[in-house]
Amino acid sequence: MIIGNLVAAPTLRHPNADTSVASAIVANNEFFTNDKGERQQVTTFVGVTVWSKSSENFVKRVRKGQEILIEGELQRDVWKDDEGQLLLLPGKGC
Repeated sequence: MIIGNLVAAPTLRHPNADTSVASAIVANNEFFTNDKGERQQVTTFVGVTVWSKSSENFVKRVRKGQEILIEGELQRDVWKDDEGQLLLLPGKGC
């Protein structure tokens, strides 16, 4: 599950006559206090894909900036640079 705000309005596409797919990006903010006692924020952007009839309902009901809760399966993409090195965020692992 993830709770966050929609970065933009979701998009709806129809790859074939029987299937609809909605795509959106959710920004999840995490707040913590660092070693110096300063409040810090880390934002994680999560791509969301919704399939079939649920995708059509999703697009009708949500708007840019709206806070939503998404429950589903997480799939992690791994990116490599031109030299084949894994691209990771500082302090985060795969």
